[in-house]
Amino acid sequence: MGDDLHDRTIDATWRRVASAVAGVESDDAGKWEQRFVEAFQDWRIVPDARLLKWAGTGVTDIRLDSPRATLNLGAFVVRPQVSQPYFDYESFSEMAALAVRFLDDAWLTYEGKSSATAICVGVMGFADALAALGCSYVSERACDFASALGKTLSAACLESSLRLMQERGTCRLAPGTNQCKAAGDFCRAPCSVSRHPRTTAIHSQHLIGLFANNASDALDPITGSAWDMDSRWELPMRADPLDTRQMLLQQIRIRGLFQPWIDAPIDYPLVYSGDRLEPEAISACTRLASQHHLPEPRFRKSERAILSLA
Repeated sequence: MGDDLHDRTIDATWRRVASAVAGVESDDAGKWEQRFVEAFQDWRIVPDARLLKWAGTGVTDIRLDSPRATLNLGAFVVRPQVSQPYFDYESFSEMAALAVRFLDDAWLTYEGKSSATAICVGVMGFADALAALGCSYVSERACDFASALGKTLSAACLESSLRLMQERGTCRLAPGTNQCKAAGDFCRAPCSVSRHPRTTAIHSQHLIGLFANNASDALDPITGSAWDMDSRWELPMRADPLDTRQMLLQQIRIRGLFQPWIDAPIDYPLVYSGDRLEPEAISACTRLASQHHLPEPRFRKSERAILSLA
């Protein structure tokens, strides 16, 4: 089984995953399968890597604790020919709600091996979306964008979880858990009200980003030989290049604007480019993270990852 080739095209992968998960929809399975496939084909929703690898292959004992789906923000930027690009918040909200249902279906499909502690709808491509909108990562407009995205994501996911609760009841909780206990203090709805104790979580997912046509990771800036998006998106070059400290502090500001709307702490490492971090930059990041009620920052040097869903 492990050596078999399951898909000849990416569309076959989408169909395989969607078909395997939508089966729990009974008479409506065909309708939801098609909706999932269309969302995957446009790279608006990217499924959990475990589902990409195993769903629909005959493997039935998949452990799918805290299943993930990632919304690719760059796919929601509309570029009209006669006006300025804009972000399609309505479509983004619809896809966030659909991602919650997809993950609920996935958990139901493999619940025999999985505990329903949470589902994790997250985002990637934040910097890609900014670049497509002609906006610098280090700007007030980027901060406004982060706040609006967080609010929209939270509302759509919570509403979808409430609808699923009415349709399917509350999920089975992990042993010994009798109330909503999401990490941190960001959970807004008790388990008796919504189906899942947590619906949103933002993690670094390098490999999923590479798989999705090299989308920028989570809320990070585009990294490489230059910090800003100029070379990738053909924007005007900056007169003064951004330094590592500026980019790290902006990452914290953006996370701080997302965090009140996200159920789990955003605590994956901040990314930096260069040989080393100065102690002053680390101290500044620690102070700002505390002001935004974020976990103490950790750091990782930007580097290219090798694509593998293993």
